[in-house]
Amino acid sequence: METENIKIKNLLETVMESTSFLQASGEVDFDFFYSTYKILETFTTRDWNHLKNELPKWSEEQLDVLVTTLHDEHGDGNKINDNFFIGYIFSISPDNLASSILDCFLYYFMSENKIESIELLNSIETKVNLLYNKKYIREESEYIYWVNFIEEARRKAVC
Repeated sequence: METENIKIKNLLETVMESTSFLQASGEVDFDFFYSTYKILETFTTRDWNHLKNELPKWSEEQLDVLVTTLHDEHGDGNKINDNFFIGYIFSISPDNLASSILDCFLYYFMSENKIESIELLNSIETKVNLLYNKKYIREESEYIYWVNFIEEARRKAVC
């Protein structure tokens, strides 16, 4: 993948090293997440916008490393201020990864952040509907919970 943004290029290289290590060893190396986090800390609004355009080209494993990095704290007790990317990655991810994000990260993302995009909430809802229709969400009560949770977030959106 070619990119003009050196920060995005460095980020992708670090993420690719991490996914290669994970595939080869089967073990999680938190140094890779920390390295990825340190790169993300330097991002400007322009870099985040560029990243948004690049992410649909990333593999499932690469998206998984990035979403985990965005969610986790990295030693200093702070998370990267993210009111968009975990939800965005959820909405563009293959179904298996999206299901994992739904189970592990999406609730925290939506409850801890001011969602500033109705378009993002619509994309999240579309993905939840898709996961339900494809039986990744097996219980109707869980599906109804997510539909209601998204609707509540839509009402509170700061758009």
